[in-house]
Amino acid sequence: MLGLVSLLGLLGLQGCSMVTLGYGHLDTFTLYLVRDYIQPEPGAQYNEARSAVQRLHQWHRQRELPAYAALATEAAQRLERPLTPEDLRWIWGQFRERYQSLVRQAVREAMPTLVQLAPDQLARLEQRLAEENEKFAREFLSGDTARQRRVYSERLQSQIDDWVGSLERTQIVIIDRFVQTHQPYLRLRLEDRQRRQREALALLRRERNAAELLPRLATLLGDQDTGRSDEMRAAARRWEDGIAQMYLELERSMTREQRQRAQTRLRRFADDFNRLAIER
Repeated sequence: MLGLVSLLGLLGLQGCSMVTLGYGHLDTFTLYLVRDYIQPEPGAQYNEARSAVQRLHQWHRQRELPAYAALATEAAQRLERPLTPEDLRWIWGQFRERYQSLVRQAVREAMPTLVQLAPDQLARLEQRLAEENEKFAREFLSGDTARQRRVYSERLQSQIDDWVGSLERTQIVIIDRFVQTHQPYLRLRLEDRQRRQREALALLRRERNAAELLPRLATLLGDQDTGRSDEMRAAARRWEDGIAQMYLELERSMTREQRQRAQTRLRRFADDFNRLAIER
């Protein structure tokens, strides 16, 4: 379930109806973000950015949506029996593979625009990234520890509730126990994201050769372990182990109705992805 939630987050979509209704307009939404974050110059630069977004959307429809459908179908099948640690490792692996594929293609399509960004456009990008980081910090890292844990727990509960229906008290306790131990990782994750953003911006300011920039930027953005300290790698592994254990405990506590709801949603997603993949 976690992997599918994350994949849908990449699409900027939530819920089966939004997949169906929103995917056809995803290129428009993406172009809006491009305009907001870098403000491309009218004319050639804007037209190239728009073409890049359209090419990425078409590639995503043809190449990635069938993979998402297969992932959703396989996940629904695996939910017919108790999940194992191997199942969760498979989900994490699938998520990483799809995420890295999307990042590589997005960087490839954006490269003609990226190598032409002016200093004021890079400054705009840096400002917008900082604003998003500040928003994350306000939501999850402000106030005392009790408030931070409550917000994080409520977010996780909302995401899981959307998949399985109303949570039982014992399931909320499982989530709260995970948050109690792992909430401090959110600050480390923000700091690591800020580091990768700084390195990406430095690359964009320093390197104008597309052949040099493309693989380095795709690796930096797509492989989250790139450039991490040993301490950060260890913290990330502890968080992944903790959330895997939480999901295993939650899965074992699921009622028959909750399991059926999750399976039904996964199969509906698979149907939606397959249908959207062949639409033009």
